[in-house]
Formats: sequence, structure tokens, C-alpha cells
Amino acid sequence: MKKLIIITIILFITIPISNIYSAPPDSTQYDRQQDRRIDTNERDIARNTDDIGDFADDIRTNERDIRDNERDTNTNIRNIGRNIDDITVNTTNNNEQDITLSDHDTRISNNTNRINNLDNRVGDLEKTQYVYEQEFRIIDTKKWTVKPFIRTNFTRSKVDTIGVRATFKFGKSYEEKLIEKQDGRIERLEALLETKTMNEIKTEKINNGWKINVKNSPIISVGKDW
Repeated sequence: MKKLIIITIILFITIPISNIYSAPPDSTQYDRQQDRRIDTNERDIARNTDDIGDFADDIRTNERDIRDNERDTNTNIRNIGRNIDDITVNTTNNNEQDITLSDHDTRISNNTNRINNLDNRVGDLEKTQYVYEQEFRIIDTKKWTVKPFIRTNFTRSKVDTIGVRATFKFGKSYEEKLIEKQDGRIERLEALLETKTMNEIKTEKINNGWKINVKNSPIISVGKDW
């Protein structure tokens, strides 16, 4: 331990005094250095002050922009809400329109089927009609004839007509005129027969009827030309 202390003292003594103490620098040069540093710091402070002012302006501008953005955001939120409502209404309207269109499609399909059916029916009517008609005479007088009838249409495979025919007769028909003519002949024949005896009357069969021979009277023929 004593040897270590002695060595340390010797080393301390051998170090030059100039290395332990140095003279202070020139005060004038030091002041100039300090002045330059102060000027630099002042310029930096001024620039920083300007920057701080600019930053403050930017901050105020950003704050205004933020407020504007908030208003725009609120407006957009309200618009989005209205748009959602409009979309809901439009969706409802579209669904109703889809239902209406579906109903229209059904009606159009039904109308198309009806038109096709009508076309087929008209086509059947335009064809040659093969029918069978049966009638029943229930009244036949001098002026009226009444006949119910039924008609079967073989082209359309159905009974297409059931009705009653009523005929009113104007003037005299051929049959009526023929009957009146025959009545006149019969009346003349009866008058002639009443005046003659059976011995005076003879009948003879001919091709188209009977020939009646009356003595002392013209020959009277009863046949299809009577």
C-alpha cells in the first residue's frame, strides 16, 4: 500500500505544470464568438417565431376546415338518411310495380289465350258447316205456322241452335190455291151426282186416277191433275 502511494506522488510530480493549468482564452475573441452565437440564436428565434405564426395560421385554417368538414359530414349523414328512406320507398314501389307487372303478365297471357281461342272459334265458323236440323210442327193454320227446331253442327261437334220458327202467311200459297180449285171441282161433281141415279154413273180406272162417266154429261176425270 505504501509503495502504491509513493508511486502516485512521483507520477504527479513528473506531469508538466502546463498540462494541469492553461491560461484563459482571449476575452475579446470569446465575446465576439458569443455575440455571433447570440445573433444566430436571435435569427433562429425570429424564424421560429414566424414559423410559429405560420403554424398558428395553419392551425386556425385547419380548425375551420375541420368545422366545415364536420358540417359537411353532418349534412352527408342527413342526406344518407334521406337517401336510405328514398331507397326504401323506391324498393317498396319497385316491389309493387313488380306485382303489378306480374298481374299484367298474367292478364296478357289470359288475353292471349282468349284471343287464340277466339281465332280457333272464328276459324271453325269460317269452315263449311255440316249441320242436321230437326223441326216439329205444333201449329199450322191458314195464317200461322209454328215449328220448334234443333240443329246439330257436325263441323263444330255440338248442338249450336235451338229455337222456334213462327211463320205468318201473307196471301194464298200454291197449296191453298190448288185446294180451292179442287173444292170447286168437288162441288160441281157433287151437284152433278145429286141429279143422277147410280145407273147413269160409271167409273173407270185409268193410269193417273179415275174416270167418271155420267150419262148425257161431260166426262169427269179424277186423277193427279184434278
